[in-house]
Amino acid sequence: MDHNGSLYNKTDDEEEVPLGFDAIVDTLPIILAILIIITNGVVFVLFGKNHRLRNITNTFLVSLAISDLLTGMLAIPFNLVCSATHELLCYTTKIFWRFTGISTVLHLLVVTLDRYAAIVHAIRYRTIVTRTRACIAIITVWSLAGIAALVQLSWPTTEEAEQRKMSEDEMQDIHTTIGVYQSVTIGVFFALPLFVMIFCYIRIFYVVRYHEKQIKRQNLPSDLTIRKQSAFDIPAQWKSAIVFIVMTVLYVIFWFPYFFYEPLQELAESSLPAWVEYVFFYYPRFMTSFTNPIIYIVGKHDFRKALRPRKNKQNGSYMTSLITRGRSSQNMN
Repeated sequence: MDHNGSLYNKTDDEEEVPLGFDAIVDTLPIILAILIIITNGVVFVLFGKNHRLRNITNTFLVSLAISDLLTGMLAIPFNLVCSATHELLCYTTKIFWRFTGISTVLHLLVVTLDRYAAIVHAIRYRTIVTRTRACIAIITVWSLAGIAALVQLSWPTTEEAEQRKMSEDEMQDIHTTIGVYQSVTIGVFFALPLFVMIFCYIRIFYVVRYHEKQIKRQNLPSDLTIRKQSAFDIPAQWKSAIVFIVMTVLYVIFWFPYFFYEPLQELAESSLPAWVEYVFFYYPRFMTSFTNPIIYIVGKHDFRKALRPRKNKQNGSYMTSLITRGRSSQNMN
């Protein structure tokens, strides 16, 4: 079964599943699409209204939110149309899923490198991570994701190959090319970024532990020691890094089954029941676009603070002034 809707094919060994909307299969993606749009929409609203959120790290997160929003607005609807019609948008859906998957992991890699610089090279952070370099990093992420996904257009689809009446050798060459492409994609855009992120977080943990030991040896307040050694509040940076560690772990959990299972489909037809494939290999991909904004809105202090309603400072100042005047009058009397 192809992950983009061949559930609705009829083969010699499989039962026919009717085309069109299926409540069991399609309800969850629709609900997730709505939740994804809402949660990532909150990120844009908070970032747009709160100037304190407009730092480099949060700019990376907003770029990630764009990728997640595209999942809810386009990728999931494409997938539903593919499931209902089988052929109309299946090829586009396949390309779009790879685009969003690569975009997500590259954004997480960039954020990890940003936290690495903020903690391991805290004093030089502002010279290492500049707005210009941040913009270049974001452009690079989107470009690599787009190129890696669109390169699939360089070889014909199965339908096109059948129309051209290609020989078995030519068909085998196409399958070999697809297999090599998938292997390279998994290695370059999944395994390698994951290895780099693991290294960075191990190094971050080591640096934080080092500072904790320095604090104990000097027997000084932690804030004072940190301010002497760094221009940044490292414990706060570590808490922020934990947020991104959780996001990375969830990405691996939700996307690894898909990256593992897709190459197997190119080698042989799947014999798993349709609901097993959807629940364990295809549905989880939707989840990262929903969990990402939830994690950093709830987990990051600045986003969490931005969610709190602002107090009316003018009324507060006015009441304080009245109380002060009242006390002054009582003292005079």
